[in-house]
Amino acid sequence: VSFTYSPTEVYIDTEVQFTNTTSGGITGSLWRFSDGSQSAPMDANPTRTFTEPGTVTVTLTVTGVTGCAQTASEILTVQSYGSYWYVPIIFKSW
Repeated sequence: VSFTYSPTEVYIDTEVQFTNTTSGGITGSLWRFSDGSQSAPMDANPTRTFTEPGTVTVTLTVTGVTGCAQTASEILTVQSYGSYWYVPIIFKSW
C-alpha cells in the first residue's frame, strides 16, 4: 500500500490531491484523516482542503482480491502562511 500527495508542502486553505499508488488488484480503498473524516468508498484519489494549521495523520486502507486489508499512514504538517507586514513607502518630491 502506498500513496502520494500534492503539493508536498501543505498550507491551510489549499487543496491537496491524494493519489493511491498501490499496485495489484484492488477491490476497495478508504482514506481516513485524523480529524475523523473519511473519503467515499472506492474514492482512489480524493482531494482535501485543511483549514487549520497543525499535524494531520492520513491513512489509506486498501483491500485486495484475496480480501486482505493493508494500510499505510503518513503524518502531514499543515502550515499557515505566516504574517506579512505592509510597510508603506512614501516618495516626496522637493
